[in-house]
Amino acid sequence: MKIFCRNAYAHRNNFAFSLVLFSWMFVVTPTFAKDEISLLGKWRLSDQSVTVNIAPCKDSADLCATIVNEVLQPGETSALGSVVVKEIRRDAKGGWRGKFLDGKDEISAVIKAKSKDVVDFKGCAFLVFCETQTYNRIN
Repeated sequence: MKIFCRNAYAHRNNFAFSLVLFSWMFVVTPTFAKDEISLLGKWRLSDQSVTVNIAPCKDSADLCATIVNEVLQPGETSALGSVVVKEIRRDAKGGWRGKFLDGKDEISAVIKAKSKDVVDFKGCAFLVFCETQTYNRIN
């Protein structure tokens, strides 16, 4: 009988520990959920050189990123008002996909939220040459 009581006590302790651990997961989980993050709004490139506005595209339900502010270096041509990422839509993993526009070329883009105010845009040409740009939300 003592063995049963000891095992029942251990079982209650394991249950309590599991309950505390389960509750703790909600405390340490980041306060944003990927499903709740909206890309809509203005985002500034981490080097402060470009600001884009992400909004619905004019000709579709997808999102587009349009340059609304830029800091040009001598000899650079303005891209103000240009759509630089188009066809932005949710993917199955909870992130977004789209297409970078580089002149006449279209490069696959993957957009991942680091938080509700920071996103990474990653573009890869031929799945080998990749570049990631970090954008911060402007409030």
